[in-house]
Amino acid sequence: MSDGIVPYWSSHLESAESELIVPSDHGAHQNPKAIEEMKRTLKLHAH
Repeated sequence: MSDGIVPYWSSHLESAESELIVPSDHGAHQNPKAIEEMKRTLKLHAH
């Protein structure tokens, strides 16, 4: 899977605790599913 610019293998980290692949183009920062995942991650690690 790729966003059309960056191949999956180049952005994947084996040590990641979670990973959600949201099908999108290179504008994933505007994708509602990607935004919700970022909010979830940030809330999980907020102090």
